[in-house]
Amino acid sequence: MYEEIQPLHKKQYEILKELKRVCDKNGLTYYLAFGTLLGAIRHRGFIPWDDDIDTGMPIADYKRLEELFKKGEFKEGYFLQTANTDPNSGTTYYKLRRDGTAFIVKPQAHRDMHHGINIDIYPLYNVADNKILREIQALHAVMYMLLEVGEIPHNNGAFMKVVGAVILFIVRGKLREKYKRFCLRYMARYEGEKTKYKAHFYGNLNRCRRIYPADVFEKTIPMQFETDTFSVPVGYDYFLKKFYGDYMKLPPIEKRGVKLDKLAKIDTEHSYLDYKGTYYCVKDNLKQ
Repeated sequence: MYEEIQPLHKKQYEILKELKRVCDKNGLTYYLAFGTLLGAIRHRGFIPWDDDIDTGMPIADYKRLEELFKKGEFKEGYFLQTANTDPNSGTTYYKLRRDGTAFIVKPQAHRDMHHGINIDIYPLYNVADNKILREIQALHAVMYMLLEVGEIPHNNGAFMKVVGAVILFIVRGKLREKYKRFCLRYMARYEGEKTKYKAHFYGNLNRCRRIYPADVFEKTIPMQFETDTFSVPVGYDYFLKKFYGDYMKLPPIEKRGVKLDKLAKIDTEHSYLDYKGTYYCVKDNLKQ
């Protein structure tokens, strides 16, 4: 089973090395995060049953990455997917994708967007020291994601589904674009200040509220991942314990399966464009 995912890992690894190259060349900070960070510490590479690569960047460097992409800093064949470079994607955080490949997931199969194999890049924000102000900041992050995706959330309970539908109905057109920009500014309102905590704003409200002491990300250190070394947060132990608990303990065998249940099509050798109308943008499944 794990052998089947190795071609995917190979392509993702190539993308990760390209991100590292661009960041190192231009003095940007990046680091391995979440399951990829866990893989680096526990396996010195991919978790055998993992199907993605997660990275993070401080918001200031994160924004510069898009500027560098537009200036042609990435090698030919790489595409930095953002809300600006691919407006149809509804993406709320960057994805570095590889042309000539396909990784089409069912929840996005109705979108006419770049569906190449990718790695995820999450922004890291300073968050307010005051708990109430942090909650307000997190709510703006959730609002931004809702408006950017532009679809009713289906995995956060009936109440959020109703609330999301009402907000999307009321906040439309130019008002939506204006409020998205406002939310982004609010999320980054504590940049330039020395705050006690930081957060990756992504996912549902609970994930947006997950905070870390700022010194976890005070600097990065090199760590082996497969055949190369990549940056990881100096406070990786705290990060992983908060996210996974006893992270060096392997999960039960029955929970080690590769989770590709939401995958519509994967192809490491052919472009997603070859599958338009069959695996994505299928006429009968297009959302209006």
